[in-house]
Amino acid sequence: MGGESEREGENQLVVRPHQEQSVVLNDPEQVERLNWLIQEWLLEKYRQTQSVKTRETYRTILAHYRAALQRQGLDLDRVDCLNALVTTAHLYSTFSARGKEVAVATSNLRLAVLSSFYEFAQRNDLLDVNPIDKIKRGKTHRYQGAHALQPEIVQARLRSIDTSTLAGQRDRALLLVYLQTCRRLSEVASLLWRDIQIEMRTDPQGQVQELVTLTFERCKGAKRMVDQLPAGVSQILLAWIRAYYEEAQIPLTPDSPIWIALAPGGRNGKNRGNQLGPQAIADICKKYLGTSKVHTTRHTGTLLRLKAGATVQDIKKQLGHDSLATTDYYIEVLLQGPDIYADQVESLLL
Repeated sequence: MGGESEREGENQLVVRPHQEQSVVLNDPEQVERLNWLIQEWLLEKYRQTQSVKTRETYRTILAHYRAALQRQGLDLDRVDCLNALVTTAHLYSTFSARGKEVAVATSNLRLAVLSSFYEFAQRNDLLDVNPIDKIKRGKTHRYQGAHALQPEIVQARLRSIDTSTLAGQRDRALLLVYLQTCRRLSEVASLLWRDIQIEMRTDPQGQVQELVTLTFERCKGAKRMVDQLPAGVSQILLAWIRAYYEEAQIPLTPDSPIWIALAPGGRNGKNRGNQLGPQAIADICKKYLGTSKVHTTRHTGTLLRLKAGATVQDIKKQLGHDSLATTDYYIEVLLQGPDIYADQVESLLL
């Protein structure tokens, strides 16, 4: 999400109500109606995205904004105090609980969520105005953080992993799946055994190979994505899974996680055997690729595909973009580099 986090109870904005506004808390019936409206709105968002994380982000943002209003004796439906609704939304979207200005992307996210709620209220004929329409959004440069690692560096670092240990086998398989599929952090992290299908094929030399197909049930935009892994990556992934579950003497079931914590970390020191968390995956990326931003593997995988000869249409399909224009711009930003003509121009000037 970028910028300040949206943790529960984080936002403590204090906004003074305008003098001309009456400060009267809503009666129980109004509060009940608003609570119902919020739940219906969140349910609609979940049905659209099938993402618990998105639903909770929406819930938290609206709760913070509503709390800031209630400290003034107002609530979400007090459109008779429109100036206060607008001012509070503007301040909440701009500053963190500690009074620091948040990133433009974070500000726009908060405004987009609040606007979504008011649009829902309008569609249900419960309100006739959207206060957020009066707030100008900040300008952002899409994909401004896109950065890919050079293929030669990635290959060398993957080969440096000690695969004589379970941890090394896991880490190599994990990074290969991210780079091969270009999927996002949560999409790969949440893989279970049920998401793996194995197909037996015979190669031109007559050798039988196992090919893995990964199904990602809940990708961004409520999309279902499917990736068939090449034979080499399939073998490395299956070798890790079988090695761990055989050593642990745990049967593989449909709900068995693919990525397992091997260290005894966690608050109680009993994290081993649990599903690997996002921070642990970020640490693996940092250790081997030099960056804790797991999304870099998506950018790097895209660059690898471009170097392998993939077309823009191929990249669009792999990344799950809705339009070629989006993919075109994504690639343009990804390929930005230093001015290769700078020295020649200098020679003509000096």
